[in-house]
Amino acid sequence: MAGRLMLALPILLFLLLVGQCHGGKIGVCYGRNADDLPAPDKVAQLIQQQSIKYVRIYDSNIDVIKAFANTGVELMVGVLSRTAIAKTAYAADLGGVGAPRTTERR
Repeated sequence: MAGRLMLALPILLFLLLVGQCHGGKIGVCYGRNADDLPAPDKVAQLIQQQSIKYVRIYDSNIDVIKAFANTGVELMVGVLSRTAIAKTAYAADLGGVGAPRTTERR
């Protein structure tokens, strides 16, 4: 009897914890480091057509951000370093025009 209880207790605990687990969000990465790429608005349309809800971009390119505005797609923007954060804030003050770029990586 005690053996059954010892076996049932971990199984019961496992079943209780399974209900508390939640999965992460799955999406796509949108890299722009290539030749002959489609325009950002065409990419945004393709992503919407495929019902993709989450996209990671690797820089704060204003054309890409504008293309995804009001699409319902959530963007995750990659930032290279603390220096890039300061430069991004500077670019926001300029409205995205003339934004300095960095190649520094951590």
